Amino acid sequence: MYDISGDCASNDCALANGMLRDIIRRMKSTLFDPDSTLVRECCAVINAPGRQRKRFPETCVEVMESEEAARAAADAANKHFAAVVLGPARSSEGIRVFHLVRWLD
Repeated sequence: MYDISGDCASNDCALANGMLRDIIRRMKSTLFDPDSTLVRECCAVINAPGRQRKRFPETCVEVMESEEAARAAADAANKHFAAVVLGPARSSEGIRVFHLVRWLD
C-alpha cells in the first residue's frame, strides 16, 4: 500500500508520494502503469462533438508532434479540439482509446 499522507521522513518517500499524487490527480479514473512503454502521454487533436467525454476512440484522435502543432491544427468550429491525451490503451470493449489528461486552451 502507498503512503500518500506526506508524513514521510525520507526524501525518497516524499518524492514517491509526490509522483503518486500527480498520477492520481491526472488519471483519477484510469489505471496507469508508469513503467509501461506502450501507453504514453502526447499532444493531439480530437474530433468530437463536444468536450464532455474523458476518453476517445483512436479513430477520433490525431497525435501531433507538439503542443504548438496541436493548438495550430485545432478548429473548434469544426469540432477539432487540442488536448493532452494518454494512450492508446485497450478498452474493456476491445477498442483502442485515448484518455483525456487536459484540454489545451
